[in-house]
Amino acid sequence: MHFFCLSPKQCLILLPFLLSLPIDTLAFKYDRRAIGSCADDETGEEASTSDAPTSKQAAGLGVEFETAQIRLGSASGDCSPADTTASKGKVIGGRQGTNWQLTTDVLERNILDAEYILDGTTIKIGSGDAAKAAAAVVADLAKWDPSKEMNPNSVNVDGAKCNPWMVTDPEEAGGSGNFLWAPQVTAALPLEAISDLFARNAANQAHALLPKLNGQGKRGRVSQQMVSVTKEFFQSSPNGITSSAVKDDVLGFFSLIMSYAKAARYEDEGQSPKMLTTIMPRTDFTTIFAQVKAAVPGTLYDIVKVLACYKTSGTTVVIDTDYCSGTVQSPITGTKIDSQTFTLTYTETESLKVSDWIKSIESSLAPDALTTLDDKILRGQVGALGPVLENLYRTSNRAVPLFEFRNLQNAKSGDFVTRVNSYEQAIIDYHKAHLNVPREITKTFTKYRHIRRDLNGTACEFPVLADDTSSTHLTTTVSMSNSTTHPHTTSKPKKTSRTLPPTTTKSKVPTCYLQGQDPDEGITTQGCVCGSSTLPLITNTAFTVMTESCSYTAMPSSSVANPITIETEHYTVNCQACTLVGGIAEAPTCTSVSGCTTTAASSSTPTFAVFLSNNSLPIGDEGDANSGKDMRDAVYSKLKALCPDTANSCDSKTTADIDEIPTVVDGGVEYEKLSFTISDSSYGSSKELEQMLAAAVATWQQATSKSCQVVEFKDEPDETISGCGKSPVKRSLPSRLELARRNESRGLLAARSPSIEERLCDGCAPAVEECTYQATICAGPDHINPILAGKDGAYSNHMNIQLGWKLDGDSAFDTFLCEAIVDGLSAAAMAVAPELAGPEVFEELEFQSLCADMEEQFGS
Repeated sequence: MHFFCLSPKQCLILLPFLLSLPIDTLAFKYDRRAIGSCADDETGEEASTSDAPTSKQAAGLGVEFETAQIRLGSASGDCSPADTTASKGKVIGGRQGTNWQLTTDVLERNILDAEYILDGTTIKIGSGDAAKAAAAVVADLAKWDPSKEMNPNSVNVDGAKCNPWMVTDPEEAGGSGNFLWAPQVTAALPLEAISDLFARNAANQAHALLPKLNGQGKRGRVSQQMVSVTKEFFQSSPNGITSSAVKDDVLGFFSLIMSYAKAARYEDEGQSPKMLTTIMPRTDFTTIFAQVKAAVPGTLYDIVKVLACYKTSGTTVVIDTDYCSGTVQSPITGTKIDSQTFTLTYTETESLKVSDWIKSIESSLAPDALTTLDDKILRGQVGALGPVLENLYRTSNRAVPLFEFRNLQNAKSGDFVTRVNSYEQAIIDYHKAHLNVPREITKTFTKYRHIRRDLNGTACEFPVLADDTSSTHLTTTVSMSNSTTHPHTTSKPKKTSRTLPPTTTKSKVPTCYLQGQDPDEGITTQGCVCGSSTLPLITNTAFTVMTESCSYTAMPSSSVANPITIETEHYTVNCQACTLVGGIAEAPTCTSVSGCTTTAASSSTPTFAVFLSNNSLPIGDEGDANSGKDMRDAVYSKLKALCPDTANSCDSKTTADIDEIPTVVDGGVEYEKLSFTISDSSYGSSKELEQMLAAAVATWQQATSKSCQVVEFKDEPDETISGCGKSPVKRSLPSRLELARRNESRGLLAARSPSIEERLCDGCAPAVEECTYQATICAGPDHINPILAGKDGAYSNHMNIQLGWKLDGDSAFDTFLCEAIVDGLSAAAMAVAPELAGPEVFEELEFQSLCADMEEQFGS
């Protein structure tokens, strides 16, 4: 039963007249809404048309004000369900202006309501445009003053098929200033801010982006069921995450996850999951998880099961006995969370277990399974903007997810400007408070800074060195004098006894780079690394990006505080094991690797790197079609299409999909979909683009072909031979087309009812209905990261290619370990890469295929 508020003082239960209509009349998606006339009530399923991210990732602000006290009915009284729905989101009577529109939403067949939209695709945070648009809306409403007694009472909805429409509510004019409007706000916020909002909600603290305190009805209930995950939820250190070490962005992520996970239920199946919390992600969960993935080790669902054990009682965290037993220090996980299920119904019913949803996030499925389900069944809103991020206010060094803040306190039109200003200021305050990631990892990763255009040969794979047990750091003290030479006093490395690079004479203009925070490595402050010295950030209000804070033109002439440590790294290149102090040290210290043989044809050949992750995803029978050539060609061509020659970066929002990949699930044949996303890229020329793409695809495919397993599956017998026949170990799985032909054949043959022997060869052995065969299926990495030096530096050409997958069930084999297959991978990939981009592309260039911890590299 849905409640529709018909006046400011009265809410009536609307007995759905739809029950009296033919079933086919109802077969469309009513987004039932009745907002604004009764505070604290919202049943809407609206789809905003203007809350997408702003262009160029600038921080934007979108606001909706909706009311059910203004209603439009089709003049004909007979607008079909489909045509009524098609009128959703269209402009009413041409009422629009700079950054705003008056649009429609659907209440029921023939009935629309009104909402004013402040356009989040054009309004920038801090520009003042939001307040101006709100003021224009107030003036427009007063001028329009809609009522049933208007003369003429006729209005067209732009692009609608049932024009004209008539105002059916309100009855009388002059009351528009007293209408109640339900606001919703869409903006980008860092996860630390989300954690703070959940905490404020749990503590019943007022905030512009949270529902009104002491709200009644649904608004209060939704707020009460939201889970604020705090440090105390990590008392048992799930997956090694301690309560003292967990950061606010991780708490924000798990507050979102646990709020949805614990609210998953069967009742009211016709509503979207967005109704489960007042903070709805517009960016998909997989993209949000990528922001904290580096700080979340192990299996994600294992952590979820432990966090489900906790709840807040007043100001204390206690065991949630509905889910677990034990103590807060040692919870004993239960099975209830395993059965938690999202069940959505419209014309069909589909369910999704919370555990499967979490698995889809961890597997980098884009979009995640809950976003997909919501979109499929209810034309969803949760995560519907996909992988979009927007930069923080007046910065370009940190991009954060978009969220919609719902169930906010209703407002009269006279309050619009004040409300919009309060929303905007709250967002700006959060942006300013969280400019830096709790564990900042910049895209110019220090472990890659040794890659240079002039590297010779192809590197052997990373060795395990006897004295190389972990990363080390070098603490430096800068002591400056007025002399022309500046002594640098350097302490010994904390964890290594290797000889450090020799001191070199610095030029008058030092070469410095910004080193970000890395608390896991003991680097808790940003600072500048200038060779073997460290310097504080330069403060200058004119700087627009953080990297400018290290634009030293000369070394300081007086003593300055030493704010940071310099990361020391180890790597292997050209069969040399090297130690590099700082990212741009003049010279590393290298020693030969015993037993290593360079695979390069010439020691003078420049070499670039292609890194693979250790994160696994299933690839099915990848190697069966022309030894992987078909797969290589398909992936290369689809990725190349995302990277225009006329641009210097690839499309990061469109995926390159490979469908219909056969694999084995539960002993039978299933079909998988792979999705490739180039989430970050830069290239200086079409040739450099082709070099990176060819190297990346060749390395990925060859690595996949080296990580396979023979598994058994059941299938129909080959109808051209006797019995099952002898199947080779590497048997190609049947294609969908082959299966379709078999099904069609079965149908045709059934019509004339032959015996099974008639379908086999003459003189065959007795027929069999099902045979057991073997197939070789493979697994591969979920990240590929080529880095190629260019005219603008060692990292001017780079790509981060992320893979996602969709498969009904668990693949019979899905284990990939880069270190286990990396031996000889460079040579194998080099042999096939020229087939993709042409031999001339690699005439004077080679690449090395290496393993890297992509969770660390792409955690932020």
